[in-house]
Amino acid sequence: MLLAATIEVPAVHRRRRKVSMPNILQEERDRAGPVWDMSQERQLMELLVGQRFNFFVVFFSVVIAGALDATSPFRMQLILTIGSVVAIILTVAIHRASDRLHVTLEELRKDSTHPYSIVTSVLEERGHREGTTLSSVYARLGPCLQLLPCIAGGKGGATGRTLI
Repeated sequence: MLLAATIEVPAVHRRRRKVSMPNILQEERDRAGPVWDMSQERQLMELLVGQRFNFFVVFFSVVIAGALDATSPFRMQLILTIGSVVAIILTVAIHRASDRLHVTLEELRKDSTHPYSIVTSVLEERGHREGTTLSSVYARLGPCLQLLPCIAGGKGGATGRTLI
């Protein structure tokens, strides 16, 4: 059986202090219920994007492993087709969450007292760019990725199928 106990908070900890929301004292905020702010939204969206991307990587690996283990060309095409459709759906979900994350970060950047804004300003002073987009990564890696089929060779393994 649990007993409820009342704990007296010392006067030092009862002082009124402002919280992140304007014109709301901490006691009023605590009575009003939970408050959802931009930092919590950023944390949620970063977690969501990371989890969705990790799931996409695992799913992609399973599809490729299934295609390589297929016993007939028809089964391989079926696995790759279904895998491609699901991968496109996952990509849309990742893109949508990523867009929400970027909007949240833009809003946090407007608050000059927020740690994200401070760290970003310091990095910009050091010459670091705001972010790395997928297109900039592809611009660097694209030529290398296009050479992979040439490195892999023209015929594939014991089946004799072409890799391209």
